[in-house]
Amino acid sequence: MLTINADDHPLLKHRHRPDRKRPPHMQDKRMVVILPQAQFEPWLDVPPKDAREFMLQYPADRLTMTPEPLPPKAAKPKVPPAPPPEPLLV
Repeated sequence: MLTINADDHPLLKHRHRPDRKRPPHMQDKRMVVILPQAQFEPWLDVPPKDAREFMLQYPADRLTMTPEPLPPKAAKPKVPPAPPPEPLLV
């Protein structure tokens, strides 16, 4: 799977959780390279020196994104409390 930077992609720049250690203009958002069907055959025959020509952001108006609720978090197993220590007899 090939990915490219999507920091400035109109849709995918909002996709990943922000990295609080980086400023907004350096978030390093990524997107998968999507090839239109007409480029399948040329991609298979491209010389390595020309491969970057295929590494383009897919147009936002050709993508659809719908919000989905997060799955519920799995409940942590309950651990019974430890019994109190026995008193010391002196």
